[in-house]
Amino acid sequence: MYDVSTYDQIAMLRLTFVPGCLCFTSPRSAPQQRLAVSELERLSVWLFDAAGGGNEAVAQLDTLHGAPVTCMAANYVTKTARRG
Repeated sequence: MYDVSTYDQIAMLRLTFVPGCLCFTSPRSAPQQRLAVSELERLSVWLFDAAGGGNEAVAQLDTLHGAPVTCMAANYVTKTARRG
């Protein structure tokens, strides 16, 4: 992951699955940056600590969807995420 404003590499994740889509689920000013990553061919969405740089997921969401997630967007005002 790169911080575009400073062109610095923040972290590198080594995933054990093929990612489908990803989305930051917290605003840049939040103390803990979370990154949601969906699996391309499965129902799981994984949450990672974006600033920590570790490869261990913070959480796995695998019972919310009936099909693989193909699009995600976060709404920081209402603290919700939309998936499709």
